[in-house]
Amino acid sequence: MMPVNLRLMLTSIFGASASLLAGCGGDGAQIEPLGGQFFSGTGGTAVYTLVTETGHGFLIDGPGNFLFSFALDTPPSTPEPANTLALSGSITQYNETTGALISSGTAQVSLQRGTSIALTYTLASGKTGSYNLPYVSYPYEQPSSLAIVAGSYSAASANAATGASQIASLTIDSTGNLTGSDNAGCSYTGTITVVNPIYNAYQLNGITETCSSSTITGLAGQAIITPLIYRPGGSTAPQLTLSISNGMQQSSVDLAKNNPPASN
Repeated sequence: MMPVNLRLMLTSIFGASASLLAGCGGDGAQIEPLGGQFFSGTGGTAVYTLVTETGHGFLIDGPGNFLFSFALDTPPSTPEPANTLALSGSITQYNETTGALISSGTAQVSLQRGTSIALTYTLASGKTGSYNLPYVSYPYEQPSSLAIVAGSYSAASANAATGASQIASLTIDSTGNLTGSDNAGCSYTGTITVVNPIYNAYQLNGITETCSSSTITGLAGQAIITPLIYRPGGSTAPQLTLSISNGMQQSSVDLAKNNPPASN
């Protein structure tokens, strides 16, 4: 599950913040982001989802419930789409504890840009479900770049990871190449790219997990970096929340940045 510190910070500090302006249309109308982060609940009852500007994302319903990855269609960028979007696409459900595939299916989404998301899914197993979550502007409406995300990271807490693997450390260089390892002795390689420099979301591609007896390829996912997360022991550091999957397994993890620059 996502650590309680991130969940509580989003709800208690930033949950009621108004969304920032993402831009203006040709007629001067305010244009909200196509994606965003959406969050509801506290502690062990929290549900969190990240949708990038390309319609890719993940949803964490925990602890002990489900992980989802999804890919939605996106409206054309010209002309600017309406603030209410009706989207559809594919969705895959995984066990939140083990990361194992449960079923895949279709998703229908009504996204009120900068306000809320309503996601309804139908799986091949016959199961249906829905989530209705409010939009949280911070830290999604912060800029992204490889310079911001570059650095070394370690697990933010003992319960920072869920799913198929327990990534314990990760290093991202200035060009977006990443390497990492987990507590089971497996290693990770891949790349991270900026989706839209206006918004705080990243795409993970070509992730390979190499273990002593197996190699898993084709992992991909999304990430968001949250500034100044409280860490046990009283220090603060940016935290990278990421989720990767390949249609057969999914993992989500919170990683705190090591030796971040001092804030002014």
